Amino acid sequence: MSEYVVDASGAGDFATLGAASKAAQPGDVFTIRRGTYRETLNVNVGGVVWQAEEGALLDGGWRGGPDGTGWSSLITVSAAGCMVEGFTVMNSPGRGIVVNASDTLLANCYVENTFHGGLMIGNGAGPAISNAVVRDCVFTKMSQSWVTEKRPTAVNGS
Repeated sequence: MSEYVVDASGAGDFATLGAASKAAQPGDVFTIRRGTYRETLNVNVGGVVWQAEEGALLDGGWRGGPDGTGWSSLITVSAAGCMVEGFTVMNSPGRGIVVNASDTLLANCYVENTFHGGLMIGNGAGPAISNAVVRDCVFTKMSQSWVTEKRPTAVNGS
């Protein structure tokens, strides 16, 4: 178990969420410093804590219009026993956050302006998800494909 800092300015152990995710081991704790991260976070190692400081922003770059890229997400949790806390997720060309793993805690996150849904837990095709807790999160301006497409299809909220 180790503690790491992710800092977009390069002043931490990792400059990107992708590099940190590739290095993650069970029991690790990652603190994400304030800054704008124009990438996705893949939480794919079990038992890892991802905690964002105030001002840490994941920006997917979608600024409206019918050019969303589908069902992809800015944060995807695919490993059990993880915690994701304090992230601001904005302008997702797909979904904001997807949880496909049991025993997950999502806390104090803010999701705004998603082309598709703000949050999805389980995808209906994989195993059942249990003990997924969403606490003190805010979701706003989600499923904007309802607004931007002339005849939206397969649109959902959260």
